[in-house]
Amino acid sequence: MEVLKIPETQPIEAKILSGAIEKAQARVEGLNFDLRKHILEYDDVISKHRNKIYSLRKEILKKDYQDLRDFVFDIIKKEIEKIIETNLTEAGFETEEIFEETKTIFPLPDKFHFEISKISDKEKLFGYLTNLAQNFFQQKEEKEGKENMEKILRFCCLRTIDIFWSEHLDEMEHLKDSVRLRAYGGRDPLVEYKTEGHRLFQELESLIDSQIARTIFKLTIRT
Repeated sequence: MEVLKIPETQPIEAKILSGAIEKAQARVEGLNFDLRKHILEYDDVISKHRNKIYSLRKEILKKDYQDLRDFVFDIIKKEIEKIIETNLTEAGFETEEIFEETKTIFPLPDKFHFEISKISDKEKLFGYLTNLAQNFFQQKEEKEGKENMEKILRFCCLRTIDIFWSEHLDEMEHLKDSVRLRAYGGRDPLVEYKTEGHRLFQELESLIDSQIARTIFKLTIRT
């Protein structure tokens, strides 16, 4: 009686009971509709992420060697730029930090500290480091041969994307569970999911680039 919102003193008639059931059913169907709608909206966020990742994979698969080479080297240059920006202070460059971080991408010459000590402009430092990277890239290309180098570049890119994409899907699933609790604080879970999801996807793209840059020179084809 309490569930159907019918006063206890009122006789139950078929018409009254039928009307109460219809209202209750309408409310349940409304809730189910909202739930399905939200599920679709959550799925839409993931679908957008998936489309971007799949487009990137297709792009890498169809690139010829020169385009693939340029694509990877652009990633390396972005990482070098990031290292410089992160270690630039008002007093100058954090030389040792730049050395330690850059050598995770490619080997540095013994005279690195001496050469970098003569540079005070960040654009000149960027030019110096990218020139070193270009020289090392060419050395590796000559050592591996272009055919094997193409295999290395493509494998590194695709494998890195697949690994981090899988981890991203797990993170998004955890995020979906956590944002639902935020509704108790008066926040819209879907808005929170979209906002956090966007941030996580940007992190995903950054992680993919960072890992490619730090892996590409370490791979080789064994014969």
